[in-house]
Amino acid sequence: MLEFFNSSLVLKAERKISRERKIPGKKDEQPIQPRPLGYLKGSMDSFSFDLKAATDRWPLVFIFELFQVLFDRSFASAVVNSALATNLFYIPFLIRKGKDVPSRWISFVAGQPLGYRSSWPLSAFTHHVLVWWCAEQVYPGRLFTGYALLGDDILITDKKAEYAQEDEAEAEGSKPRKAPVIHSIQWQPPPPGWMKVNTDGCSRGQPGPSSCGGIFRNCRGFVHGCFALSLGSGFAYQAEWVGVMTAIAIAHSKGWKYLWIESDSTYVVF
Repeated sequence: MLEFFNSSLVLKAERKISRERKIPGKKDEQPIQPRPLGYLKGSMDSFSFDLKAATDRWPLVFIFELFQVLFDRSFASAVVNSALATNLFYIPFLIRKGKDVPSRWISFVAGQPLGYRSSWPLSAFTHHVLVWWCAEQVYPGRLFTGYALLGDDILITDKKAEYAQEDEAEAEGSKPRKAPVIHSIQWQPPPPGWMKVNTDGCSRGQPGPSSCGGIFRNCRGFVHGCFALSLGSGFAYQAEWVGVMTAIAIAHSKGWKYLWIESDSTYVVF
C-alpha cells in the first residue's frame, strides 16, 4: 500500500497519461460501446484478454523504456523509478530461504501494487504499445485495425499478431490470461409453492456510491414484487449482502415461507 507522500508525487503523471478514461467502455466510467466492434466485423479469429491480468507482472524496466519515449528520460526516471521502483518496504515476518541473514526488506519491481495511482495507466499504455509493435513486426508498414479495447479487456482479431504479442508478453515475464467467456443463461422457475428472488448489488468504486435490488417471481414466472435501494457510499459486498437481507425481510412480511434466493455473490453464505 502506497503512503500519501509518494501517491501525491505520481498524481501528475496519472493526469497526463490517463486519457484512456475518455475511451468508451472503460470500467466504472461508461458502458461498453458497440463502435469498436464495428471495425472488427467479419473477422474469423478473435482473442480476448484480461488487461489487468496481462499486466499483473509487468516489469518496471519495460514500463520505463516505453514511458521515456512518450515524455523524456528524466521525467520517466522520476516517475517510474523514483516514485515506484525505489520504495522499500520492511516486512518483519519475511524470511528468505537460502540466505544466512534473513532479509525483510522488499521493493517493487513488477506488477500493479495496491494504491499506486499511476500504475494502471502506465501498464495499460505500455501494453497497447506492445500490441502495436507486435503487429508492426508481423505486418511491416501496415495499419493494424484488428484491435480494440473493450472495458477492461482487449480484443485482437488477428492470429499472427495475437501469437506475437503473447510471446513477447511472456518474454517480459507476464502471461496474459484469457478474458472470461460470456454464456447465455435461462431463468429457472422455482417449484410450485415457492417464491424465487433474484438479487444483485454493486458499487461504483471501493468504496463508492452503492445500491442493490431484487425481483420476486413465482413458479410460473409472474412478478410478485421488486425493490431497489440506494445505500450511499459503501463496498460491493455490502450491497450484495443488504440486497439478500432485504429480500428475506420482504418475504417474511409477505408471509412467503418458501423462498429461493439467487445471487451471484460469493460473500453471502448461510
